[in-house]
Amino acid sequence: MASKIAKFFFQSLLLLVLLFGLSLKGFSTGAELIAFSVLLLLCVGSLVTYKTSGKNMLFVIYSLFIIDILVLWLPTNSLYFTLLLVSLLGLLISVPRRSRKVCEDRTCEPMASTPPPQKIVEGKVVPKAAETKVEAKETVAPAKATFTPGKYVASKRSNVYHEPRCEWAKKIQKARRVWFVSREEALNKGYKKHDCVK
Repeated sequence: MASKIAKFFFQSLLLLVLLFGLSLKGFSTGAELIAFSVLLLLCVGSLVTYKTSGKNMLFVIYSLFIIDILVLWLPTNSLYFTLLLVSLLGLLISVPRRSRKVCEDRTCEPMASTPPPQKIVEGKVVPKAAETKVEAKETVAPAKATFTPGKYVASKRSNVYHEPRCEWAKKIQKARRVWFVSREEALNKGYKKHDCVK
């Protein structure tokens, strides 16, 4: 947390140095004044929205500062080498990084979107250990077996579970589905039932 605050203040300091440095010379053309005004507005906007989208905007702003210094100040033979270095430093610091995946259960193992299929025989879920016994029975008297990931489904972004045939359950994206074998399992994990569950 402290490093994020320090980075914010460092970025603010760099932007102030750049804006102050560009304003010292004055504006001989309208293009310089317009470019400075646009950069000022972008700087204020990125600092105000720093926690959300401002971090990503800073990369663009530093790129614009570099372009501004090279295009508008170079023809007047007053290229501010120090300001160019400050802009390059800011550009390097503000390069957007990929966000790291934060593990929900702190084990950092990839979560499966759906559990492995379970065998259901005559309407009952068969545990893995009992599968061999059930298969032996099937050879004697074949029973109707179907495979399904679970009896109830919910979304990772919700706290309500549904029966798979429910219209709301069909709208849940596959990557966000959480399956439960029983109502008790869903209740124990903090989910409440929808009207479709009888």
